[in-house]
Amino acid sequence: MTDFVSSISNGLETMYNASTKSKKVFAIIILILLIYPTLELGVDSVTQQPPPPAPDQALPPAPLMKPVKVFLLITGQTYQAHQQILDKLNAQGSKVMITDAQQCDLILLFCPILSRVRSDVEAAFRKIPEDAQGKQVVLVQMHHTRKPEQVLNQIQWKEQFPIIIQDVQVLYHETQNGLLQCPRNERALHALQSMFAEFENKMATQRFFGKRSREKSSDLNTDPVPKLLKEKSEDPVYQELGVDSVTQLPPPPPPAPDQALPPAPVMKPVKVFLLITGQTYQAHQQILDKLNAQGSKVMITDAQQCDLILLFCPILSRVRSNVEAAFRKIPEDAQGKQVVLVQMHHTRKPEQVLNQIQWKEQFPIIIQDVQVLYHETQNGLLQCPRNERALHALQSMFVEFKNKMATQRFFGKRSREKSSDFNTGPVSKFPKKKSEDSVYKELGVDSVTQLPPPPPPAPDQALPPAPVMKPVKVFLLITGQTYQAHQQILDKLNAQGSKVMITDAQQCDLILLFCPILSRVRSDVEAAFRKIPEDAQGKQVVLVQMHHTRKPEQVLNQIQWKEQFPIIIQDVQVLYHETQNGLLQCPRNERALHALQRMFVEFKNQMATQRFFGKRSREKSSDLNTGPVSKFPKKKSEDSVYKELGVDSVTEQPPPPAPAQVLVTDPGSGPVEQIKCSYKTQGNEERGNSEVCSSPHVCHIF
Repeated sequence: MTDFVSSISNGLETMYNASTKSKKVFAIIILILLIYPTLELGVDSVTQQPPPPAPDQALPPAPLMKPVKVFLLITGQTYQAHQQILDKLNAQGSKVMITDAQQCDLILLFCPILSRVRSDVEAAFRKIPEDAQGKQVVLVQMHHTRKPEQVLNQIQWKEQFPIIIQDVQVLYHETQNGLLQCPRNERALHALQSMFAEFENKMATQRFFGKRSREKSSDLNTDPVPKLLKEKSEDPVYQELGVDSVTQLPPPPPPAPDQALPPAPVMKPVKVFLLITGQTYQAHQQILDKLNAQGSKVMITDAQQCDLILLFCPILSRVRSNVEAAFRKIPEDAQGKQVVLVQMHHTRKPEQVLNQIQWKEQFPIIIQDVQVLYHETQNGLLQCPRNERALHALQSMFVEFKNKMATQRFFGKRSREKSSDFNTGPVSKFPKKKSEDSVYKELGVDSVTQLPPPPPPAPDQALPPAPVMKPVKVFLLITGQTYQAHQQILDKLNAQGSKVMITDAQQCDLILLFCPILSRVRSDVEAAFRKIPEDAQGKQVVLVQMHHTRKPEQVLNQIQWKEQFPIIIQDVQVLYHETQNGLLQCPRNERALHALQRMFVEFKNQMATQRFFGKRSREKSSDLNTGPVSKFPKKKSEDSVYKELGVDSVTEQPPPPAPAQVLVTDPGSGPVEQIKCSYKTQGNEERGNSEVCSSPHVCHIF
């Protein structure tokens, strides 16, 4: 208190001694600065500190730092180098406690590199026990060497194993008592120390905020509301509700029955027919297990009752041939159902180049196409990002398919319920009163509830049936030895949906000409066209040039045969040889078969459309020619045009006049009938009707 009084007295003395106005103002400012802080802080003088904060305003305690529980996994001889790493971590403040696989927070994996990096690391990850599956991993690659400058690998293991949170490489050797004394090991230990410190902080923060949130939740749920006193409120809102305060608000009323939300669609498992076309080493079962574990309910059933087909196709030789052979194995009961295609590549290389074939273009029933990698040495599926992406795509597809099915079932059921309500229930809310509306009077009904049903559509308004797809009738013409390659082409066309029926030359729709090239291309093709029989002359031709070779990269001719033979509608070239059992397995033959298939589909569509519209036009023609003209009665017309033509109505048009004819005299043969000629002479004068047409030209009839 004495300090406060002395400060006030000093301020007053300074103001009293000020001689000028400016000095007085300055003294007043100093006095205010001395007094105001003491008043604001609620103390007697500037030397007295404010009281400590209340207990409820105390700062929260710091998060409790507990040791990190690690499961130690060592996959080879380390010469106690791993123990040196643990000792240094504990010495530098990173608390690490060794525990079992079930209770651990993360896995500390020491992997000595003894042969190949990739194989050793993948083998180490396969040794992780089941109790620790899915937990985060700290990978320590240990290179057995005495050279501190040894070149190390740059593999990004996080891409293949996403559970890795830290990946370091250290150097060790038994002659160096374990770890080498080098900058590389120092950097690796520093990275491990930083990672463990961050992990400890993260765990402590999670425990702390989890505890605080539970305490706050219990406080909010159990403590009363002392600050909101239940007093009589004058608020008209509360008076209208019949309560005294906001603490007495009644619970909201339950929703009306007609306002109740519809139940959620029932999620049922997807019924799949499992089709496996080769050895998978249980990789397909791993895919099914992961799908079921991630919530995609898949139920195996037969081909007749399935919702879709799950086709596992191991690629053992060539991609296209294996996939096409797999589709041919789909049973008849499942024909036309949607397919999920899983191409399975037998390899140990996660970076293997895969095909980019768009199978949906060839097989439109495919709704999902993925590629996975598997090998028997990897216990089935490889642990790689490609397989992870494929499993994610399958999971998303099954979820969408289930939602779609559930939605269809739900809305189908709702629509049936609504339909039954509308059809069977009486219309109680709309009594049938007599209506004065002119529309009702015109319709001859009393109210809107008595409106007659709409008339059925007229027969001539019915939609026409779809065109009937019939097989294409072909005449088969083979001009040399094919070693059954032509039969392979026909089988593949029929298997892919192009219906081809062999018939004779007279009844065929087109000619399928297989022309083996044995000597010269041009002479062989021309000789083949000369063998077309007379009954098939003029019909369209599909030319298949067959080159006898074992080299898929052989250079082929580029002759445009359509210019020489306009009846050709398709021209392809294939390779074949007797040592290859006919057709070669090569991209050229695949492209040729695809072109033939597309051509036959277009030809079938064209034929079906022609037959359909030809039938419809004949039906309409018969209707127009035989039916009476009932809508247009023959009334006398006053039109001057009809009077001029000498007819009564538009339905009695006179026949067109015959061309003008004149009789001319020919001294040699007598009278000759001559049509009026419009040929003009050199003088650009048109000949008359009576002139004899003697110049060489074509007469125009008009």
